[in-house]
Amino acid sequence: MTVTKGITLFSGSRALELTYLIENLPPGESFHFAVEFNFAGMPGGAEDRFFYDAQGSSIGHLGSTLDLDASDYLGLIDQWLGVNVQWTSNRTAGVWCFPIETVSQSEGGFELVHQSVCVMPHWIVTGDRAGRWAVAMDLVITHEHAIRESNIERAVVRA
Repeated sequence: MTVTKGITLFSGSRALELTYLIENLPPGESFHFAVEFNFAGMPGGAEDRFFYDAQGSSIGHLGSTLDLDASDYLGLIDQWLGVNVQWTSNRTAGVWCFPIETVSQSEGGFELVHQSVCVMPHWIVTGDRAGRWAVAMDLVITHEHAIRESNIERAVVRA
């Protein structure tokens, strides 16, 4: 099998396009394929820092562990910093989300320190007649001070 990754940023666009092409897949075989994104600097556990769905509804703070089925859109927002991340895909995917934490020893003992948020879309891949499978994703990261208000609708920015 061969995996080819393409990264494209078009002039004037806010979207980073990521494409994956898998070739030479054995006929009739299925494989699990996943892509890992880690977003640092977005703390978990606060009400104004959360995952949201395509309708703009909160689905958990950024320290949550999520196992989403059949998703083609996921947003992450830090309203305090005004950072908004949006992931979209041309294929529905399962999406695992979880915090990346390290253990630190302090005066009070051992504690977990939030390092980043992991978003991992995943698919069950079966090749077409030519033994190929492909997916295209867009990643849009914006910084807007206006997001600090609690109106999520203004934070949902489509590329």
